[in-house]
Amino acid sequence: MDGPRAARIEELPLVEELANTVFRGEGYPKTMFQEFPDLYSEENIENIRVIAVDGKPVANINYLPSKVSIFSSTINIAMLGGVGTLPEYRGRGYATLLLKDCIDNMYKKGTDVLSVSGSRRLYWDAGCLHTGVVYYYTVKEDTEIKRGNFTGEEFTVEEFRDEAFDELVRLYRAESVRYIRPYNLFRIMLKSKKFDYIKDTVKKTLLIRKNGLLKAYVLVAGVRGETASICDSAGPGEIIISCLKRIMKAYGFDGIRGYVMPYQEDLISFCRDNGIALEKKKFPSTIKIINFESFMNNLRQYFREVFDNGFVNELSFRNEGRGGSFIYKDGIFTVPDGGKLNNLIFGGEELSDADYVCNTRYDEFMEFFKAVFPIPFVYTGNLNYV
Repeated sequence: MDGPRAARIEELPLVEELANTVFRGEGYPKTMFQEFPDLYSEENIENIRVIAVDGKPVANINYLPSKVSIFSSTINIAMLGGVGTLPEYRGRGYATLLLKDCIDNMYKKGTDVLSVSGSRRLYWDAGCLHTGVVYYYTVKEDTEIKRGNFTGEEFTVEEFRDEAFDELVRLYRAESVRYIRPYNLFRIMLKSKKFDYIKDTVKKTLLIRKNGLLKAYVLVAGVRGETASICDSAGPGEIIISCLKRIMKAYGFDGIRGYVMPYQEDLISFCRDNGIALEKKKFPSTIKIINFESFMNNLRQYFREVFDNGFVNELSFRNEGRGGSFIYKDGIFTVPDGGKLNNLIFGGEELSDADYVCNTRYDEFMEFFKAVFPIPFVYTGNLNYV
């Protein structure tokens, strides 16, 4: 056994064969590298991790480092996916070794949070757990928008063309909570085959304009006659929703399913005012906090924007195994369980008395938590999903 280690560039064709064997079986196009060109690139070779036997990669895990902008703060995130072992080499613990190797490397390189495109025992045992809140809505033919600022008729909807890329980038960069997407990589992601490996999928990036000005964009994917999904978007959600029935009709979808994050309070109100049902779910990926102390320190400027600066400036943080401690003067508030800490920070079940230890200053900590948590966060199922 050779590894865990980074793949070599000359091994990428073998990694591609492994990924397609595991994830794109009979009846599916062998397009893993075309779906995830950001993940399987030469530039990301250090994070394409393999175990090789007799000179051939037989197990593989990949992750892609990125950053998330949350108002005035920036955190370091890694997206992990493509976890696969050739059938004849399973049951040897290779995936467990590779996942530990990835997490160790992330910690050394300053990663705050890990997002994993999957949910199974392998990830749970490593502390990657379901958390957070996403609201999903579905617009159908009989959906009526009666309350709001737009009818949808005042907008034009057109398919994306390369010459509009700079406009799209500027619109995306105006989002207050977003993945930070390098210019060239963003273009590659838009042109990838992500979200359209299923036969007969219609995938479109659409620009929504008013008087020639770009107001929103939306990437939709689905099969004609079925409910499509919004896979990526930017701009006011109310504008997007007001145009969805036209998009449905143009591409033959039965409906379109979209997402709303909890910090988008105006959009949540818009949906409820118009009788659009919201289905509450957890994030589409599992989450692990890699380094709580670093994560919280990187959020400090966001904390300063929404809570008393005197408190925030004296607040410190400490890693506690998979949990963490908030420290203010003589007060220490510890959440020892990683899952409970996830729920506090990203949203989920409220902490019970058994979930934390607090020696003093309980009321002050709770006032802080109420103001800053759950943090505004990205939708992890968008173009950055791996």
